[in-house]
Amino acid sequence: MWIASTLGFFSIVRDHSDQRVTHVRARRREHLEQLCGYAHTCGMIDLRKHLLATPERDYPWRIVMPTLYLHDLMSVLSSSVVYPNFKAEVQRTDPATAAVYSRVWAMLRLGIDEREAPLPFERRLLDPLGDLEPPLPHEQEPL
Repeated sequence: MWIASTLGFFSIVRDHSDQRVTHVRARRREHLEQLCGYAHTCGMIDLRKHLLATPERDYPWRIVMPTLYLHDLMSVLSSSVVYPNFKAEVQRTDPATAAVYSRVWAMLRLGIDEREAPLPFERRLLDPLGDLEPPLPHEQEPL
């Protein structure tokens, strides 16, 4: 599961060999540190002792914790929703992450929003925000 929050971006998965273990993965250590700190202020155990560096893996940082903690962690994440506008709050607290989230938002809008006419897949990959020049008539896909 991917979670984009004001605390950071996380990928949460079960351990492939032990369903009693869950990995909360991140690309930036500070995202996990923010999550750990916030969780601790909400009364959850200190997850920092479960924080591991995994530079050889796709996500270089992770919390490896008992799956039993996942419910509490999701409750902590939901309690962090204290704003009326998610994109504005992330921009206020972490402009670098906000820039990435904005591009993800645009890709999702172009790819799955039923109100939008989907762009050809190759065009979405090359130009997710639609800010490149439109294709010339001879470059357009046939109808």
